[in-house]
Amino acid sequence: MPGQVWMQVPLIVLLLIAAAVDLRARRIPNWLTGTILLTGIAQSFLPFHLVSPIQAIEGALVGLALPLALHVLGGLAAGDVKLLCSIGAWDGPRSILLVLAARASASRWRSPAPALQVSRA
Repeated sequence: MPGQVWMQVPLIVLLLIAAAVDLRARRIPNWLTGTILLTGIAQSFLPFHLVSPIQAIEGALVGLALPLALHVLGGLAAGDVKLLCSIGAWDGPRSILLVLAARASASRWRSPAPALQVSRA
């Protein structure tokens, strides 16, 4: 378990960079999401990997497919879709589903329900 924590350090650093760039420029560059994706797949080939190469590819596909559907419906920006795809390559399909569930839960609590909003005319 402690080894897995250290294996996540490159992902955490890259995600912090992505967050800083996104806050400043309001976009996540393709070179950054591509780097996260490729390093996620590359780490799956290391002797002490977080996920197998198949799980990394499955995680990237799950991390692309579900957020892409949300993007088409207007719920996510394209940079978020690419970033979730890249995170899936690092953590695999099961973990990316948990990340998506946590994000959906956080989004639900962030904004009040439309029925509770009072309009002042």
